[in-house]
Amino acid sequence: MCNLKPILYSFRRRPYAMRARMALTYAQIDFELRDILLKEKPKLLLVYSPKGTVPVLVLPNQVIDESLGVMLWALSQNDENG
Repeated sequence: MCNLKPILYSFRRRPYAMRARMALTYAQIDFELRDILLKEKPKLLLVYSPKGTVPVLVLPNQVIDESLGVMLWALSQNDENG
């Protein structure tokens, strides 16, 4: 079975996208970062999340398209400080 990295669609200066990146980094999750331009959204992003906002975390079994959801998922994977 192939173990794929989570994919995070993000935008560098969006506060909510920053929160998602920080949570994944804090939880020491290896992920693929796809920085996008909001005026040139990739079609695949819109397939995963039709609302077209960032962050969007693509996992093998689900898509999380809210920063709070990304943060909670990341911390459920690894939160050394509880």
